[in-house]
Amino acid sequence: MNEVLKKKVESSSKEELLIILLDGAISFVKKAQERMNADEYAAANEYFIKAERIILELIKCVNPKLLDDKLYKDLIGLYLFCYRKLYMGNIKKDVESVDEAFKILSNLRDMWKEAVEKFKKDQSGAKIGAGYKPGSLDTKS
Repeated sequence: MNEVLKKKVESSSKEELLIILLDGAISFVKKAQERMNADEYAAANEYFIKAERIILELIKCVNPKLLDDKLYKDLIGLYLFCYRKLYMGNIKKDVESVDEAFKILSNLRDMWKEAVEKFKKDQSGAKIGAGYKPGSLDTKS
């Protein structure tokens, strides 16, 4: 690990570490895709393994005590789905499987980043639920 990344990891909150892990997985998937497209399958394999290891670490970090059962199962399910797609995409040289995992990981990363930013904002003085009025949620669109 380079010194800049090491310092970033050491000074990051748990929430920020989650984003760093997802960024790493996404970066390794991009590199694997590039190597697949260049028919460099041995190099692609190395990047797939790195991305898969990060996903396994993400799975280990999910705390079932902090989430309700459905959210816990859904999140673990998404991580496992991505893991399987990368694994099978690597073995079968299936670009579509890899693309699908990449999109999900990117969406998860964006979702977590938004949640962390909202959490930080809420922690800095804004009250959670401030401005909410019962019946104000538009569920029809």
